[in-house]
Amino acid sequence: MTDIKFLNEIDSQLDWQRDLYKDFHREPELGLAEHKTADRIESELKEMGLKATRVSETGLVAVLENGDGPTVLARADIDALPVTEDTGLDYSSTVDGVMHACGHDMHIVALLGAVRLMNDNRDSWSGTYIALFQPSEENAAGAKARSTMV
Repeated sequence: MTDIKFLNEIDSQLDWQRDLYKDFHREPELGLAEHKTADRIESELKEMGLKATRVSETGLVAVLENGDGPTVLARADIDALPVTEDTGLDYSSTVDGVMHACGHDMHIVALLGAVRLMNDNRDSWSGTYIALFQPSEENAAGAKARSTMV
């Protein structure tokens, strides 16, 4: 894949990513309660033709297998903090006392964007790319949650 093609593909995602970011920012959810967030992530992955596996109730894993090669795992945390937003942004949190105050909304969007680029450019790489959307990172409960994966 040429650098120009790659940059053009990133540019083509900007509106999609901006809209996703604002949606996730407006609808923050605390750890282990990220149900709408997980559902939206799963929906976005499904739009890409990918299957997401739930890990605990609100965590997700998507695996892109593409022949022989290295395995890489990328992780994004998806929970928000019990903080009241007072930014005045037109996409401020709509949930009283909860906001994405430390960037997890952006982490979600960045990982979804990376998954989309990897999925759309399978001719440029080989191996396995794992995307992990981790719930409840702020209190470590998400890392300890029992997996439903076998």
